[in-house]
Amino acid sequence: MKVTAIAFRCSLATALALCLFAPAGQVQTAAQTSAPAAPSKKRPPATTTSTPPKAAAPSATATKTAAPSTAPAGLVRKSTAYWSRYKSDIIRQVFDGGFGADVDEDGQFHILFTGYVEQFSESCRAYVPTPFEKETITHTVDGRPVSSKEIYIDLRFWPKYHEFSQAGGLSAKSASDAIGVVTGRTSLSTYLDPALDIIKFFSTETCKSAAMHQLTENLLRGATGKPSLQTVGASIAGAAAESDTSAAAPRFAHFVDGCNAFFRDPKNSRFAPSDPTGYCKCLSDGYQGVMTPAEDVLYANNYEDKFQGGIAQPWGYGLSKSDPAWPRLNPVAVSCMQ
Repeated sequence: MKVTAIAFRCSLATALALCLFAPAGQVQTAAQTSAPAAPSKKRPPATTTSTPPKAAAPSATATKTAAPSTAPAGLVRKSTAYWSRYKSDIIRQVFDGGFGADVDEDGQFHILFTGYVEQFSESCRAYVPTPFEKETITHTVDGRPVSSKEIYIDLRFWPKYHEFSQAGGLSAKSASDAIGVVTGRTSLSTYLDPALDIIKFFSTETCKSAAMHQLTENLLRGATGKPSLQTVGASIAGAAAESDTSAAAPRFAHFVDGCNAFFRDPKNSRFAPSDPTGYCKCLSDGYQGVMTPAEDVLYANNYEDKFQGGIAQPWGYGLSKSDPAWPRLNPVAVSCMQ
C-alpha cells in the first residue's frame, strides 16, 4: 500500500468553492465546478452555406427515414427516465461514452472525476484495488482546519485525481469557468450538479455492479485521452441484466454524443475542426428548442450520413435537398462554422 498524506488540501471542488466547509465523509458539494466555457466556433472542411429555402416546421416524418445505430449489447444502457433524476448531463455523457476528446479539460468532468474517487473510497472502500494511494484531505474555513478524512485511491486514478484536485492544476478552460462562478456569469447550482450527481449514482448503484464498472472505466478513459468503452466495442459482464428494457434502441441519447463520437473516430480526422468538442457543443446549444426530441436522437445516431452529409452541407449538396429539416437546422450549423 502506498501512502501519501496531504494535509490542509482541498479537492478541486472545494478549491472552486474557496475551500468552503463540507461535512466530513461526503463529496465536496459547495460551489463546485464550472460548466464548459463558451465553445470556439470552428469551421469543419467542405461545409459552405447558401441561401436556404423557407424553413419548415418540425415534422415527425423526418425522423422515420433511417434506423438509429443500436447501443452496444455488452454494455449497460439506462433509460431517459433514469437519467432525468440527475441534475447535470456530464455523468450521462461519460456513462454512455458520448464525451469529447478533450473532456479532461472540462471543469464539470474534473468535479465528477474527483467526486467519484472520494465517494468510492467512502462507499466502496473494501473494493479499492491494492496497492493504492492513501491521502488525508483537510477541510478549512478561513484558513483554519475544521475536519479531515482519509481516502483510498486506485493507483490508476491517482495522477489525474491529484492534478484535478489541485487549484494549481486547473486547465485554462477550467480556470476561466471558475472565474464565472465568482463573477456571477454562471449559476452556482451549475457547479454543484456533478458532485450531487455522483452521490446519487453511488446511492443507486452497488459497488460491484456493471453500471459502476462502466462509469469507472469511462471516467478513467476520458481523463487519460482514451476512447470510451462504447467506441472500442467493449463488454461488461452482467450489463444486460442491469440495462433498462425501455432503453434498448439507440446508442446515443443526444445529438452532442453522436457529434463527439464522429470527430473522435480517427478515420474522420480530415473533417475535424480545430476544436471538435466546442463545435459539437455549439451545435447542441443552438439546437435547443429547434430540434425535436426525435430529431435529436435521429441525427445523433446517423451523424455522418444525415448531418455531416446533409444538414451541414450547402443546399443541393449531399443529402441536403432530401431532408425537409435542412432549412430549419442548417442556419445553426452555419453559425457554428464561423
